[in-house]
Amino acid sequence: VLAPAPKTRQLHWTKATAKQGSVWDLMANRTSDSALQIDDDKLKDLFTQAATTPPPKAAAAAVKETKKTMLDAKRGQNVGIVYARLSKRAINPLDMVCALDPKLDLETLRAIGSVLPTDDERKMYKDLSKAAKDELQDVDKFIISMCEIRGLENKVKIMEFMHEFHERFDGMQTQIHCLRAASKQVRESVNLQELLLIVLQIGNRLNEGTGKGNARAFRIQNLALLNDTRAFSQTVTLLEFLVETIHASNPNFSLGKDMKDVDKASRLSLTQLETDLKSLVTGFQSVETQIAADPQAPENIVTWLNTRRFKMDDLKTDFVLAREEFEETLKYFGEEKSMAPEAVFGLFRDFIRDFNAALEKLIKKEKKAKKKAAAAASASAAAPVAPAPAPAPRK
Repeated sequence: VLAPAPKTRQLHWTKATAKQGSVWDLMANRTSDSALQIDDDKLKDLFTQAATTPPPKAAAAAVKETKKTMLDAKRGQNVGIVYARLSKRAINPLDMVCALDPKLDLETLRAIGSVLPTDDERKMYKDLSKAAKDELQDVDKFIISMCEIRGLENKVKIMEFMHEFHERFDGMQTQIHCLRAASKQVRESVNLQELLLIVLQIGNRLNEGTGKGNARAFRIQNLALLNDTRAFSQTVTLLEFLVETIHASNPNFSLGKDMKDVDKASRLSLTQLETDLKSLVTGFQSVETQIAADPQAPENIVTWLNTRRFKMDDLKTDFVLAREEFEETLKYFGEEKSMAPEAVFGLFRDFIRDFNAALEKLIKKEKKAKKKAAAAASASAAAPVAPAPAPAPRK
Protein backbone atom coordinates (compact mmCIF):
# COMPACT_ATOMS: atom_id res chain seq x y z
CA VAL A 1 0.00 0.00 0.00
CA LEU A 2 1.43 3.35 -1.04
CA ALA A 3 1.88 5.96 1.65
CA PRO A 4 -0.46 8.98 1.22
CA ALA A 5 1.15 12.08 -0.32
CA PRO A 6 1.79 15.08 1.93
CA LYS A 7 -0.63 18.01 1.74
CA THR A 8 0.67 21.37 0.57
CA ARG A 9 -1.17 24.63 1.17
CA GLN A 10 -1.86 26.05 -2.29
CA LEU A 11 -2.05 29.68 -3.34
CA HIS A 12 -5.30 29.99 -5.28
CA TRP A 13 -4.36 32.78 -7.65
CA THR A 14 -5.43 33.47 -11.21
CA LYS A 15 -2.74 32.94 -13.82
CA ALA A 16 -2.17 35.71 -16.35
CA THR A 17 -0.18 36.15 -19.56
CA ALA A 18 3.22 37.80 -19.31
CA LYS A 19 2.68 40.29 -22.09
CA GLN A 20 5.69 41.85 -23.75
CA GLY A 21 6.86 44.93 -21.94
CA SER A 22 4.99 44.08 -18.76
CA VAL A 23 6.62 43.72 -15.38
CA TRP A 24 6.24 39.98 -15.73
CA ASP A 25 8.08 40.02 -19.05
CA LEU A 26 10.91 42.03 -17.50
CA MET A 27 11.18 39.63 -14.57
CA ALA A 28 11.38 36.66 -16.89
CA ASN A 29 14.63 38.03 -18.29
CA ARG A 30 16.26 38.31 -14.86
CA THR A 31 18.74 35.61 -13.91
CA SER A 32 18.18 33.41 -10.92
CA ASP A 33 21.23 34.94 -9.25
CA SER A 34 19.55 38.33 -9.10
CA ALA A 35 16.35 36.89 -7.72
CA LEU A 36 15.53 36.80 -4.02
CA GLN A 37 16.72 33.57 -2.41
CA ILE A 38 13.86 31.48 -0.97
CA ASP A 39 14.36 29.20 2.01
CA ASP A 40 12.75 26.06 0.60
CA ASP A 41 13.12 24.11 3.84
CA LYS A 42 11.32 26.74 5.87
CA LEU A 43 8.61 27.11 3.20
CA LYS A 44 8.04 23.38 3.23
CA ASP A 45 8.01 23.26 7.01
CA LEU A 46 5.37 26.00 7.19
CA PHE A 47 3.11 25.14 4.30
CA THR A 48 3.36 21.38 3.93
CA GLN A 49 1.68 18.87 6.20
CA ALA A 50 2.65 15.25 6.42
CA ALA A 51 -0.27 13.01 5.59
CA THR A 52 -1.57 10.66 8.26
CA THR A 53 -2.96 7.26 7.51
CA PRO A 54 -6.47 6.96 8.95
CA PRO A 55 -7.17 3.90 11.07
CA PRO A 56 -9.08 1.17 9.24
CA LYS A 57 -12.85 1.41 9.70
CA ALA A 58 -15.07 -1.43 10.61
CA ALA A 59 -17.09 -2.91 7.74
CA ALA A 60 -20.35 -1.74 9.30
CA ALA A 61 -19.10 1.84 9.37
CA ALA A 62 -18.15 1.92 5.72
CA VAL A 63 -18.89 5.20 4.00
CA LYS A 64 -22.15 4.98 2.10
CA GLU A 65 -21.80 5.86 -1.55
CA THR A 66 -23.52 9.15 -2.37
CA LYS A 67 -25.96 8.85 -5.25
CA LYS A 68 -26.04 11.43 -7.99
CA THR A 69 -28.73 13.86 -9.02
CA MET A 70 -29.26 15.61 -12.33
CA LEU A 71 -31.50 18.27 -10.83
CA ASP A 72 -30.38 21.66 -9.54
CA ALA A 73 -30.66 22.26 -5.80
CA LYS A 74 -33.93 24.23 -5.82
CA ARG A 75 -35.71 21.91 -8.23
CA GLY A 76 -34.45 18.88 -6.34
CA GLN A 77 -35.72 20.31 -3.05
CA ASN A 78 -39.20 21.05 -4.46
CA VAL A 79 -39.52 17.61 -6.04
CA GLY A 80 -38.16 16.02 -2.88
CA ILE A 81 -40.90 17.60 -0.73
CA VAL A 82 -43.63 16.21 -3.00
CA TYR A 83 -41.95 12.82 -3.31
CA ALA A 84 -41.56 12.49 0.48
CA ARG A 85 -45.28 13.11 0.92
CA LEU A 86 -46.42 10.79 -1.86
CA SER A 87 -44.05 7.94 -0.98
CA LYS A 88 -45.89 7.45 2.32
CA ARG A 89 -49.16 6.59 0.57
CA ALA A 90 -50.32 2.98 0.61
CA ILE A 91 -51.32 3.23 -3.07
CA ASN A 92 -48.98 4.96 -5.50
CA PRO A 93 -50.74 8.23 -6.48
CA LEU A 94 -49.18 8.03 -9.95
CA ASP A 95 -50.94 4.71 -10.51
CA MET A 96 -54.20 6.38 -9.47
CA VAL A 97 -53.59 9.16 -11.98
CA CYS A 98 -52.97 6.61 -14.73
CA ALA A 99 -56.30 4.97 -13.88
CA LEU A 100 -58.08 8.35 -13.55
CA ASP A 101 -59.18 7.18 -10.12
CA PRO A 102 -61.60 9.81 -8.73
CA LYS A 103 -60.66 8.81 -5.16
CA LEU A 104 -57.35 10.65 -5.52
CA ASP A 105 -57.75 13.90 -3.59
CA LEU A 106 -57.36 17.35 -5.14
CA GLU A 107 -54.46 18.36 -2.87
CA THR A 108 -52.36 15.41 -4.06
CA LEU A 109 -53.26 16.12 -7.68
CA ARG A 110 -52.12 19.71 -7.34
CA ALA A 111 -48.90 18.56 -5.67
CA ILE A 112 -48.16 16.26 -8.62
CA GLY A 113 -49.11 19.00 -11.04
CA SER A 114 -46.60 21.36 -9.41
CA VAL A 115 -43.60 19.10 -10.17
CA LEU A 116 -44.48 17.67 -13.59
CA PRO A 117 -41.39 16.99 -15.74
CA THR A 118 -40.29 19.80 -18.04
CA ASP A 119 -39.40 19.19 -21.69
CA ASP A 120 -35.71 19.65 -20.86
CA GLU A 121 -35.91 17.05 -18.09
CA ARG A 122 -37.61 14.57 -20.40
CA LYS A 123 -34.76 14.95 -22.88
CA MET A 124 -32.16 14.78 -20.11
CA TYR A 125 -33.38 11.45 -18.71
CA LYS A 126 -34.49 9.89 -22.00
CA ASP A 127 -31.22 8.33 -23.15
CA LEU A 128 -29.92 7.19 -19.76
CA SER A 129 -29.14 3.51 -19.40
CA LYS A 130 -30.75 1.44 -16.68
CA ALA A 131 -27.44 1.32 -14.82
CA ALA A 132 -27.14 5.10 -14.96
CA LYS A 133 -30.68 5.50 -13.69
CA ASP A 134 -29.99 3.14 -10.78
CA GLU A 135 -27.19 5.45 -9.63
CA LEU A 136 -29.53 8.44 -9.36
CA GLN A 137 -31.29 9.72 -6.25
CA ASP A 138 -34.94 8.98 -5.49
CA VAL A 139 -36.07 12.43 -6.64
CA ASP A 140 -34.59 11.78 -10.08
CA LYS A 141 -36.23 8.34 -10.21
CA PHE A 142 -39.54 9.98 -9.28
CA ILE A 143 -39.21 12.39 -12.21
CA ILE A 144 -38.27 9.51 -14.50
CA SER A 145 -41.36 7.55 -13.41
CA MET A 146 -43.53 10.55 -14.33
CA CYS A 147 -41.77 10.84 -17.70
CA GLU A 148 -42.73 7.25 -18.45
CA ILE A 149 -46.48 7.90 -18.00
CA ARG A 150 -48.10 8.70 -21.33
CA GLY A 151 -50.22 11.86 -21.24
CA LEU A 152 -49.56 12.47 -17.52
CA GLU A 153 -50.12 16.23 -17.70
CA ASN A 154 -53.47 15.82 -19.48
CA LYS A 155 -54.58 13.17 -16.99
CA VAL A 156 -53.76 15.46 -14.07
CA LYS A 157 -55.68 18.31 -15.71
CA ILE A 158 -58.69 16.06 -16.33
CA MET A 159 -58.80 14.94 -12.72
CA GLU A 160 -58.33 18.47 -11.39
CA PHE A 161 -61.20 19.64 -13.60
CA MET A 162 -63.44 16.85 -12.33
CA HIS A 163 -62.66 17.73 -8.72
CA GLU A 164 -63.29 21.45 -9.26
CA PHE A 165 -66.32 21.02 -11.53
CA HIS A 166 -69.02 20.87 -8.85
CA GLU A 167 -67.81 23.95 -6.99
CA ARG A 168 -67.46 25.98 -10.18
CA PHE A 169 -70.76 24.74 -11.61
CA ASP A 170 -72.75 25.35 -8.41
CA GLY A 171 -71.22 28.79 -7.97
CA MET A 172 -72.12 29.85 -11.50
CA GLN A 173 -75.61 28.38 -11.27
CA THR A 174 -76.25 30.33 -8.06
CA GLN A 175 -75.07 33.59 -9.65
CA ILE A 176 -77.15 33.05 -12.78
CA HIS A 177 -80.29 32.33 -10.75
CA CYS A 178 -79.60 35.39 -8.60
CA LEU A 179 -79.32 37.63 -11.66
CA ARG A 180 -82.59 36.31 -13.08
CA ALA A 181 -84.39 36.66 -9.75
CA ALA A 182 -83.17 40.21 -9.07
CA SER A 183 -84.12 41.31 -12.58
CA LYS A 184 -87.68 40.06 -12.10
CA GLN A 185 -87.95 41.44 -8.56
CA VAL A 186 -87.17 45.06 -9.45
CA ARG A 187 -89.58 44.91 -12.41
CA GLU A 188 -92.41 43.35 -10.42
CA SER A 189 -92.06 45.34 -7.16
CA VAL A 190 -95.31 47.27 -6.70
CA ASN A 191 -93.86 49.45 -3.95
CA LEU A 192 -90.88 50.41 -6.11
CA GLN A 193 -93.22 51.42 -8.94
CA GLU A 194 -95.32 53.51 -6.55
CA LEU A 195 -92.25 55.17 -5.11
CA LEU A 196 -90.84 56.05 -8.54
CA LEU A 197 -94.18 57.66 -9.45
CA ILE A 198 -94.12 59.81 -6.30
CA VAL A 199 -90.50 60.84 -6.97
CA LEU A 200 -91.48 61.80 -10.51
CA GLN A 201 -94.33 63.95 -9.20
CA ILE A 202 -92.16 65.66 -6.58
CA GLY A 203 -89.39 66.29 -9.09
CA ASN A 204 -91.76 67.85 -11.63
CA ARG A 205 -93.19 70.17 -8.98
CA LEU A 206 -89.72 71.31 -7.95
CA ASN A 207 -88.65 71.76 -11.58
CA GLU A 208 -91.87 73.44 -12.71
CA GLY A 209 -91.22 76.27 -15.14
CA THR A 210 -87.72 75.05 -16.01
CA GLY A 211 -86.34 72.96 -18.83
CA LYS A 212 -86.19 69.98 -16.47
CA GLY A 213 -89.88 70.19 -15.61
CA ASN A 214 -92.77 68.23 -17.08
CA ALA A 215 -90.61 65.08 -17.20
CA ARG A 216 -92.20 61.75 -18.05
CA ALA A 217 -89.30 59.69 -16.73
CA PHE A 218 -85.90 60.01 -15.07
CA ARG A 219 -82.70 57.95 -14.93
CA ILE A 220 -82.54 55.60 -11.97
CA GLN A 221 -79.13 56.92 -10.96
CA ASN A 222 -80.95 60.16 -10.10
CA LEU A 223 -82.42 58.39 -7.06
CA ALA A 224 -79.12 59.08 -5.31
CA LEU A 225 -79.80 62.84 -5.64
CA LEU A 226 -82.72 62.62 -3.20
CA ASN A 227 -80.36 62.10 -0.27
CA ASP A 228 -78.06 64.89 -1.47
CA THR A 229 -80.77 67.51 -2.04
CA ARG A 230 -81.50 69.54 1.13
CA ALA A 231 -84.15 72.06 1.99
CA PHE A 232 -83.04 75.69 2.28
CA SER A 233 -83.30 75.29 6.04
CA GLN A 234 -80.80 72.41 5.79
CA THR A 235 -82.90 70.48 8.30
CA VAL A 236 -84.35 67.86 5.99
CA THR A 237 -83.36 66.13 2.76
CA LEU A 238 -85.64 65.45 -0.18
CA LEU A 239 -85.41 61.75 0.63
CA GLU A 240 -86.61 62.39 4.19
CA PHE A 241 -89.47 64.46 2.80
CA LEU A 242 -90.36 61.59 0.46
CA VAL A 243 -90.31 59.10 3.36
CA GLU A 244 -92.52 61.37 5.50
CA THR A 245 -94.97 61.81 2.62
CA ILE A 246 -95.30 58.07 2.00
CA HIS A 247 -95.35 57.14 5.69
CA ALA A 248 -98.11 59.64 6.45
CA SER A 249 -100.45 58.07 3.88
CA ASN A 250 -99.29 54.47 4.31
CA PRO A 251 -97.59 53.67 7.65
CA ASN A 252 -97.08 50.03 6.57
CA PHE A 253 -95.17 50.93 3.43
CA SER A 254 -91.84 49.07 3.10
CA LEU A 255 -89.17 48.88 0.44
CA GLY A 256 -86.90 45.96 -0.37
CA LYS A 257 -88.71 43.01 1.19
CA ASP A 258 -89.79 41.84 -2.25
CA MET A 259 -86.31 42.48 -3.73
CA LYS A 260 -84.17 40.22 -1.54
CA ASP A 261 -81.71 39.26 -4.31
CA VAL A 262 -80.80 42.82 -5.30
CA ASP A 263 -77.92 43.08 -2.84
CA LYS A 264 -76.24 39.89 -4.11
CA ALA A 265 -76.89 40.86 -7.72
CA SER A 266 -75.08 44.16 -7.13
CA ARG A 267 -71.86 42.17 -6.78
CA LEU A 268 -72.28 40.24 -10.03
CA SER A 269 -70.48 40.96 -13.27
CA LEU A 270 -72.21 39.72 -16.41
CA THR A 271 -68.91 39.93 -18.29
CA GLN A 272 -67.08 37.85 -15.67
CA LEU A 273 -69.96 35.39 -15.54
CA GLU A 274 -69.77 34.91 -19.30
CA THR A 275 -65.99 34.46 -19.12
CA ASP A 276 -66.32 31.87 -16.36
CA LEU A 277 -68.98 30.00 -18.32
CA LYS A 278 -66.78 29.89 -21.43
CA SER A 279 -63.88 28.59 -19.32
CA LEU A 280 -66.07 25.86 -17.83
CA VAL A 281 -67.44 24.87 -21.24
CA THR A 282 -63.95 24.81 -22.77
CA GLY A 283 -62.63 22.65 -19.94
CA PHE A 284 -65.54 20.25 -20.24
CA GLN A 285 -65.14 19.95 -24.00
CA SER A 286 -61.41 19.33 -23.56
CA VAL A 287 -62.11 16.43 -21.21
CA GLU A 288 -64.71 15.05 -23.63
CA THR A 289 -62.23 15.18 -26.51
CA GLN A 290 -59.44 13.46 -24.61
CA ILE A 291 -61.66 10.73 -23.20
CA ALA A 292 -63.25 10.09 -26.61
CA ALA A 293 -59.77 9.63 -28.10
CA ASP A 294 -58.79 7.07 -25.46
CA PRO A 295 -60.21 3.60 -26.19
CA GLN A 296 -59.16 2.50 -22.71
CA ALA A 297 -60.90 5.35 -20.89
CA PRO A 298 -62.40 4.13 -17.60
CA GLU A 299 -66.16 3.59 -17.69
CA ASN A 300 -66.70 5.73 -14.60
CA ILE A 301 -65.21 8.76 -16.40
CA VAL A 302 -67.44 8.20 -19.43
CA THR A 303 -70.48 7.99 -17.14
CA TRP A 304 -69.39 11.14 -15.30
CA LEU A 305 -69.24 13.04 -18.59
CA ASN A 306 -72.60 11.79 -19.81
CA THR A 307 -74.46 12.80 -16.64
CA ARG A 308 -72.91 16.25 -16.54
CA ARG A 309 -73.37 17.01 -20.21
CA PHE A 310 -77.07 17.66 -19.62
CA LYS A 311 -76.24 19.93 -16.69
CA MET A 312 -73.87 21.92 -18.88
CA ASP A 313 -76.58 22.37 -21.52
CA ASP A 314 -79.01 23.57 -18.84
CA LEU A 315 -76.42 26.00 -17.45
CA LYS A 316 -75.82 27.55 -20.88
CA THR A 317 -79.57 27.93 -21.39
CA ASP A 318 -79.99 29.51 -17.94
CA PHE A 319 -77.25 32.02 -18.70
CA VAL A 320 -78.95 33.10 -21.93
CA LEU A 321 -82.24 33.52 -20.07
CA ALA A 322 -80.55 35.50 -17.27
CA ARG A 323 -78.97 37.86 -19.78
CA GLU A 324 -82.33 38.34 -21.52
CA GLU A 325 -84.03 39.00 -18.16
CA PHE A 326 -81.46 41.68 -17.36
CA GLU A 327 -81.76 43.26 -20.80
CA GLU A 328 -85.54 43.35 -20.28
CA THR A 329 -84.93 45.11 -16.94
CA LEU A 330 -82.80 47.77 -18.62
CA LYS A 331 -85.53 48.29 -21.21
CA TYR A 332 -88.20 48.42 -18.48
CA PHE A 333 -86.45 51.29 -16.67
CA GLY A 334 -85.43 53.00 -19.91
CA GLU A 335 -81.73 52.56 -19.30
CA GLU A 336 -78.86 52.13 -21.74
CA LYS A 337 -78.02 48.60 -22.87
CA SER A 338 -74.42 49.19 -21.80
CA MET A 339 -75.29 49.40 -18.09
CA ALA A 340 -73.88 46.49 -16.11
CA PRO A 341 -75.76 44.52 -13.43
CA GLU A 342 -73.43 45.74 -10.68
CA ALA A 343 -74.29 49.34 -11.64
CA VAL A 344 -78.05 48.89 -11.92
CA PHE A 345 -78.55 46.74 -8.84
CA GLY A 346 -75.99 48.78 -6.94
CA LEU A 347 -78.16 51.86 -7.43
CA PHE A 348 -81.27 50.07 -6.20
CA ARG A 349 -79.35 48.55 -3.27
CA ASP A 350 -78.10 51.95 -2.11
CA PHE A 351 -81.50 53.58 -2.53
CA ILE A 352 -83.26 50.82 -0.59
CA ARG A 353 -80.67 51.17 2.19
CA ASP A 354 -80.99 54.97 2.35
CA PHE A 355 -84.79 54.86 2.18
CA ASN A 356 -85.06 52.35 5.03
CA ALA A 357 -82.53 54.27 7.12
CA ALA A 358 -84.62 57.45 6.72
CA LEU A 359 -87.79 55.50 7.51
CA GLU A 360 -86.23 54.01 10.65
CA LYS A 361 -85.11 57.47 11.72
CA LEU A 362 -88.64 58.81 11.22
CA ILE A 363 -90.26 55.97 13.17
CA LYS A 364 -87.83 56.48 16.07
CA LYS A 365 -88.63 60.18 16.03
CA GLU A 366 -92.38 59.46 16.14
CA LYS A 367 -91.98 56.96 18.98
CA LYS A 368 -89.94 59.48 20.94
CA ALA A 369 -92.58 62.14 20.36
CA LYS A 370 -95.38 59.78 21.44
CA LYS A 371 -93.44 58.78 24.52
CA LYS A 372 -92.87 62.42 25.39
CA ALA A 373 -96.57 63.24 24.85
CA ALA A 374 -97.64 60.28 26.98
CA ALA A 375 -95.30 61.37 29.77
CA ALA A 376 -96.70 64.88 29.63
CA ALA A 377 -100.26 63.57 29.73
CA SER A 378 -99.41 61.32 32.67
CA ALA A 379 -97.83 64.20 34.56
CA SER A 380 -100.84 66.37 33.90
CA ALA A 381 -103.23 63.68 35.18
CA ALA A 382 -101.19 63.20 38.35
CA ALA A 383 -101.10 66.91 39.24
CA PRO A 384 -103.42 67.85 42.24
CA VAL A 385 -106.60 69.63 41.28
CA ALA A 386 -106.91 73.05 42.93
CA PRO A 387 -110.08 73.34 45.09
CA ALA A 388 -112.87 75.43 43.68
CA PRO A 389 -113.13 78.86 45.27
CA ALA A 390 -115.78 79.23 48.01
CA PRO A 391 -118.96 81.04 46.94
CA ALA A 392 -119.21 84.66 47.94
CA PRO A 393 -121.46 85.33 51.01
CA ARG A 394 -124.93 86.67 50.31
CA LYS A 395 -125.66 90.16 51.40
